[in-house]
Amino acid sequence: MQKKDLVSIIVPVYNVEKYVSRCVESLLVQKYNNIEILLVDDGSTDKTGKICDKYAELDHRVRVFHKKNGGLSDARNYALDRIKGKYVTFVDGDDFVTEDYIEVLLNLIIDTSSEISICINNLIYDDDSIKHVYRNFNGRKIITKNSFKMLEIMLYQKKFDTNACIKMYKSSLFDDIRFPVGKLYEDLDTIYKVFLKAKNITYINKEMYFYFQRSTSIVGKPFSQEDMYAVEAINKMLKCLKQIDYKEKLNGKLKRACISKLLSVNFYILRRTKLDEKYAKYNDICIKNIKKYKSFNLKSRIKNNIAIILFLINPKLICYF
Repeated sequence: MQKKDLVSIIVPVYNVEKYVSRCVESLLVQKYNNIEILLVDDGSTDKTGKICDKYAELDHRVRVFHKKNGGLSDARNYALDRIKGKYVTFVDGDDFVTEDYIEVLLNLIIDTSSEISICINNLIYDDDSIKHVYRNFNGRKIITKNSFKMLEIMLYQKKFDTNACIKMYKSSLFDDIRFPVGKLYEDLDTIYKVFLKAKNITYINKEMYFYFQRSTSIVGKPFSQEDMYAVEAINKMLKCLKQIDYKEKLNGKLKRACISKLLSVNFYILRRTKLDEKYAKYNDICIKNIKKYKSFNLKSRIKNNIAIILFLINPKLICYF
């Protein structure tokens, strides 16, 4: 590894005064220390901005930017326009990572001649309890495959998902890609495009990222029209991947993987709405998608195939699954 390789860490922060110190301190103690930490204060109204400024005074590797509130995508894009590193990774302001997070992901990219590296995340709650998202973690098993195969694995959600975090990227992959501003589930509309620009991608089944679960997260909020962007984003992805399947002669592999993800998203929306009549317009969209694409797929998660069975019996059963 060449020590001159700078790694940019983008950390959007918004009203996370209770958690931002834990996040930043987990980055400052990284074993690989040639890093820059871009703290983007997205219009916080609490003490978050002041806490960030204090870290900038303490460590020259910390760069702080204060801007008007524009949402997570806008904050990430703001930082992408200002990074200096050859590599970049994203850490949310209320999350934290292990001290070898940067070192391991960077070594994976360099040692395997990849453009993206990926690890596993845990879920951590207010009471400090931890949920392991994937089985067979910490086995240090390393997988390197081309972008098409890794995109397929991502869409089946067997080892990792579409979130921007838990991954390190060559910064050049984002030269012409930005996150959609003002949208929820922004990663769905972005990360697959970055994957398609990479030649090789490497994954290690090692838990190094702790994703904090707050009651105010998207999952904890009531359904809103904005949630439907997830369906829109997946449908856009499906259209793109169908063309790639044909061009690259992949025999529909990416299409089937994307449909699996599409079904997951539509089932998720129905569970959020609980098929309440006041959401009839959105329920109808999801039900139409499920009816159009419902098919058992041995590569899909078991949960997906069970959901299809329940849906065929009675769509309302999805609400209890």
